[in-house]
Amino acid sequence: MTGRGRKLFLCSLLLCTNIAFIWGNSMLSSAVSSQISQTVMEIAEKILRSPLFEKVSVHLIDFLNGLLNTTIPNENVGEHLLRKMAHFTEFCWLGLTLTWFFLILEQKGIHSFAMPLLGGMTVACIDETIQLYSPGRSASLVDVWIDVCGVILGIMILLIGHYMITFRKRRKKSNFGGNNMKKLISMLLALVMVFGLTACGGAAADHTEAPTQALTGPRLLEGTMEELVNQVIEKNPVEFMGGFIPVDLADTSEDGLWAIQYNTGLENADQIQDMAVYEPMMGSIAFSLVMVRVQDTGVETRDVAEAMKAGIDTRKWICVEADDLLVAGFGDVVMLIMLASDSGMTAQSFVDAFQSVCAAQYEGAELDFVI
Repeated sequence: MTGRGRKLFLCSLLLCTNIAFIWGNSMLSSAVSSQISQTVMEIAEKILRSPLFEKVSVHLIDFLNGLLNTTIPNENVGEHLLRKMAHFTEFCWLGLTLTWFFLILEQKGIHSFAMPLLGGMTVACIDETIQLYSPGRSASLVDVWIDVCGVILGIMILLIGHYMITFRKRRKKSNFGGNNMKKLISMLLALVMVFGLTACGGAAADHTEAPTQALTGPRLLEGTMEELVNQVIEKNPVEFMGGFIPVDLADTSEDGLWAIQYNTGLENADQIQDMAVYEPMMGSIAFSLVMVRVQDTGVETRDVAEAMKAGIDTRKWICVEADDLLVAGFGDVVMLIMLASDSGMTAQSFVDAFQSVCAAQYEGAELDFVI
């Protein structure tokens, strides 16, 4: 079982346990449920009446009793409050586990919020329906809203935490690291060489002609993969809100290898030194633009491109599928574009945009291949 599979199994187990606990409590009769609530209330009251909480708890309990007695005069206020808090807490936990479950399934954008919310509302409605058939119990619309609020809080907690972690990883990756640091070092070395030649060469240096990369050297596109993808998008704009999916090429764990194969179709990152994945952040849209730079280790760019095309899953999304797929190469850069043909876009238009980006750096240059 892969790391992702283990996470999915653990999350499913927690989710089933949570739902069983919620529905199991609703199947209890009113007498049994009330007895459990009273027992918990006695324990909670002993804790609140202890010297550690005494100063705060006395005023808090009096305030809540006075507040709730104005609307619920015939019920035990403490038990009523405990039941509502229990509803809110167990559904908050449900929101957490549902959100984790759909994040593992790679739900993005609005789907990462809407899918857990829909699941939580379904569980809440079934929960109140079960209480209709439990002795001495009844359904309550107020309880459904309390449950939904708990689910929303759980979803927000996990999503905010998830995006904060993702943002920190992307900042670490982009701030003078990887290719940016390599470019900085290369520029410094070039400056040192220029000053060295100027100092030692004297007047003879004026007659020295340096070879031009465009004419004699390999055709290497300048810029990181994210920068090149942005240039492609500028030339062929999309109608959705897109963003880059962070992928750690140095992560050789099962989850890391799975992320690389999921996004590029390659089994690992041994043959690439930089990559960028651009996909929709919201909505159910089949679209993925992937750009990689091949390692300078004698690996053929076309071989990497063919492996990407053969390995990519055009049905990696749950509800939609890409049926228009092209892979293009120029120098040591490979671009894979796949999308749904009914989206109003074509893969060829993005290949043409990539061609324009390459021609802007190498005048009149053509792509090495399109497969």
